[in-house]
Amino acid sequence: MAVDYLSALNTKGSGLNITQIVDSLVDADVAPKKDSLNNQITEKNTQISALAEVVADLSSLQADMKSLVNTTQLVPTSSSTALSIVVSDSAVAQEFTADVKVEALATAQTLVFANANFTSPTATIGSGNIAVQIGSWASPFGNGDFTASATTNVSVSDGTTLTAYAAQLDAVTGVNASVLNVGDGTYSLVVKSELGASNAINLTVSSAGGATNPKTALTVFDTNTNGVGTAGDANAIHKVAASDAHLKVDGVSVYRATNSISDLFDGYTVTPKSVNTTSFRIQSSIDADTAYTAMNSLVSSINVT
Repeated sequence: MAVDYLSALNTKGSGLNITQIVDSLVDADVAPKKDSLNNQITEKNTQISALAEVVADLSSLQADMKSLVNTTQLVPTSSSTALSIVVSDSAVAQEFTADVKVEALATAQTLVFANANFTSPTATIGSGNIAVQIGSWASPFGNGDFTASATTNVSVSDGTTLTAYAAQLDAVTGVNASVLNVGDGTYSLVVKSELGASNAINLTVSSAGGATNPKTALTVFDTNTNGVGTAGDANAIHKVAASDAHLKVDGVSVYRATNSISDLFDGYTVTPKSVNTTSFRIQSSIDADTAYTAMNSLVSSINVT
C-alpha cells in the first residue's frame, strides 16, 4: 500500500491535502501545454495527409504525361508485307507518303570450309598466323581484289582443334564462326560477317607450319587462294556474298548496310523483309480518334489534380 508521505508529515500542520494540491498545480501547468502539443500533432498529421494526397495526384498526372510522351498519334502503314515501318522518335516524326521498291536485302558474307573433310569437331590443325580482314570485295563471291578497313592477326598453335580455332575467329569483331555438323560424318567451319557489303571477310594465312597426319594445314582456311564460289575451285566456298540493302524510294536508289533502317525517314524505322520490285505505298498520318482519347485522358488527370 502506497504511503502519502506529504499528508503524513502535515498531520499536525494546516490540515490541507498537500498531494492533491501539488497534483492540481502540476496538472494546471502541464495540461494546456499537452493539449497544445496534441493539437499541433493533429494539425501536422492532417497537413501530411493532405500533402500525401497531392503527391499521389501529381504522381498520377506525371505518369499520364509520361505515357503521352512515349506514344504518338501518328499511324504508319505499309501496303506490302515486303517492308514494315514503325515510329522510332515521335518528337521528329511527321506525316508523309512515299512509293517504295525493295530491290535487295542486306546480307552477310558466308564462307564454308568443306574441302578439309574434318571428321570430328576436335580434329586438329597445324600452326600458323592468319590475318582476319574486314572490308569489301571488288566483286561478289570473293572474286578480284579485297580492300580491308580493319585487320586482326590471329596466331594458331600447332594441334589446335577445329572447335578452338572457330572460337578464336569468333572472338574477332565482325566475325561469327562456328563448327557445323554436316550430317554425313563430316564437319565444316562456317564463317559469317556482319550485314553489308563493306563488312565482308578475307582470311590470309602466313607462316603456316607443315601439315602432318592427322593435322590439317592452316592454309586450307585461306580465302585468297582462289576466290571463286564452287566446291571444286577453292577451299573457301563463298556461299553468300556480303551486300547492302537496296531500296528505291520515289524512284531514287538508296543503299544501307542493314535491314533495320532508321535514317531514311525522320523519326521512323523501316525494315525490308523480302524483295519486292513492284512499287508499293508507305505512309504515316495522324489518327484523330486516338489523339482525342489521349488528350481527353490528360485533361481529366489535370482536372482531378
